[in-house]
Amino acid sequence: MEGFSYMGSNALRQNYYRLDYLKLFCAFVVIAIHTSPLLALSEFADHIFDDCFTVYAVPIFYACTGFLLIVNGNEENSISLRHHIRKTIKKVVRLYLIWTAVYMPLTIYGWTVNKNLYGDSIAISAVKFIRSFLFVGENYYSWTLWYLNGLIVALLIIYVLSNKMTIKEMFILSSMLYAIGIGLNAGVTFSEYLSSSVSTGIALYFKAFVTTRNGLFQSFAFITTGMACGLATKQGSRLLISRHKFKSTAFKLVSYNDVSSLKSSTFVTAITLFIAKFACSFSGIGGGYLSQLLTLPTFCFLFRGISYWCMKSDDEQMNERKKVTEKEGTDKRMIDRGIICRKLSTNIYFVHMYFVALCALAIFGEGNCNNFYSFFIVCACATSVGLVMILIAKWRRTKSTSCHSATT
Repeated sequence: MEGFSYMGSNALRQNYYRLDYLKLFCAFVVIAIHTSPLLALSEFADHIFDDCFTVYAVPIFYACTGFLLIVNGNEENSISLRHHIRKTIKKVVRLYLIWTAVYMPLTIYGWTVNKNLYGDSIAISAVKFIRSFLFVGENYYSWTLWYLNGLIVALLIIYVLSNKMTIKEMFILSSMLYAIGIGLNAGVTFSEYLSSSVSTGIALYFKAFVTTRNGLFQSFAFITTGMACGLATKQGSRLLISRHKFKSTAFKLVSYNDVSSLKSSTFVTAITLFIAKFACSFSGIGGGYLSQLLTLPTFCFLFRGISYWCMKSDDEQMNERKKVTEKEGTDKRMIDRGIICRKLSTNIYFVHMYFVALCALAIFGEGNCNNFYSFFIVCACATSVGLVMILIAKWRRTKSTSCHSATT
């Protein structure tokens, strides 16, 4: 992406602890996805909760990644988007390998379950594991790892396209792929109305790649949504954005000093789309697919509103700089809380499936763990382990610093 550079800003970055709070909330929503506490009350309550909250939880993680790719940078050196993406991919691949290894005991246990249920040999289970590792990102009770798999694939696509397309063009392409993914799912349901060649092609896709919930058909769209919102936020905050060559396209700077009206109109649009999406979800199978289609535009306006929530006017930024000067300690504590929330949300997200498995396999039994007890047990255990992981990491950093100081 020759010519496109971006720089960070303390004034803007100080507000990102709000995103960290949001991600912590979403981590608990993901636990609710895997324990379905409201299903103990009624299927209708669970359906409402799914359409209101759970369907947007993982997309928010993706969008935050795209958002921060654009708005975060080094304040002293311009950093190209491609370089930043490359660094992010390396980090995510490392995390994917680590957490895949962490969940290997459950994966191997799943092989024994599949052998008893389906007669799968160890060789067949190993082949399925490799396929899931490459294309799906999840195995036996390691469902959350699809997020990392999708993130890697989507970032690779963005990395390849970033020399040729604008963020807007990538967003349009990703939206089309999102619609195609839903079309493939609908093709399975309505295969009797399709030609045999089309039905066979769709069947072959699912036999090879299992699902459309992957980096190509979903993650790509949500990350580019975050990138587009990040670019608009930087423009609105009057940050330094150089003219760049996405096919010689240059973006104009827009001032959003009065963001309150934009917040209102954005959220009103999101609510309107949400109501339409919610109504479609009760309109039979076809309406369900239409509801899925509306998830992306609804989320676009929702996350744009969230990015306005994370953005401050010039006057607010100036007042914040004064507060930083006068009460540096208070501001630092707020940022520290945001960092803790960010790390805790990551730890909870990745570790909680072990406790879901504990509830399903040892405490309540599979098929009986969709209740409030499971939800609270998993929340408490995952939060405790997440906090311990933070403390251990802090202790290791302190010890490493002390050893370094002693040697010098």
